[in-house]
Amino acid sequence: MFGNRLKELREHKKISQEDLGLLLKLSPSAIGMYERGQREPDLERIKEIAAYFDVTIDFLLDKAGYDEELEKLGADINRLVDELAVFIYKAVMDKSLPIEKAVKIIEITKENIKLYIE
Repeated sequence: MFGNRLKELREHKKISQEDLGLLLKLSPSAIGMYERGQREPDLERIKEIAAYFDVTIDFLLDKAGYDEELEKLGADINRLVDELAVFIYKAVMDKSLPIEKAVKIIEITKENIKLYIE
């Protein structure tokens, strides 16, 4: 439900209904009504809210299938990380990749993954 997702995003960002209302040029009561499901925003407002929280409209509207997409993405990421680990291991073992460079690749990969998670 849109209202639950909006509240979840707002609280995660540690922003009050009042502050979110100011940012979106809405009254705090409008934000409260959205969160309680008493009122639905129009499409343009939904786009603004999605842009502010840097999420997709589907995520914001809690569309069915989103969780399945996340699970598939998680599985794809796990598979790629496993493939990278095997590649690095083999390269280190056959001495075509110095261990210092292998460690650097792992550190860079971890940092890049963190950027997208946070």
